[in-house]
Amino acid sequence: MLYYFLSINEDSYELFKDLKIAQKKEFMAAHLNKYPVIFLSFKDIKAANFSTFCHETIELFKALYSKFDYLLTSEHLKGNYSYPPQFNTRRR
Repeated sequence: MLYYFLSINEDSYELFKDLKIAQKKEFMAAHLNKYPVIFLSFKDIKAANFSTFCHETIELFKALYSKFDYLLTSEHLKGNYSYPPQFNTRRR
């Protein structure tokens, strides 16, 4: 769910509009679909040994790098970002 909420590659308002988080208008405006998100899953790596696992993991990272290399020159990574991102999680 975090991927769909945060990712700039998604338009997920419809997914969240009926959930409690949609009542937080400022939070939604500030964070919904505003961040480059890299989703990484090892579920498809099927390896019989550690060497094969390492090779397949390297290939996974190569594919991710290729998919997101646009971020190196993107405006999405410029600015005053803190790491890790700071979210106001206080209940009101």
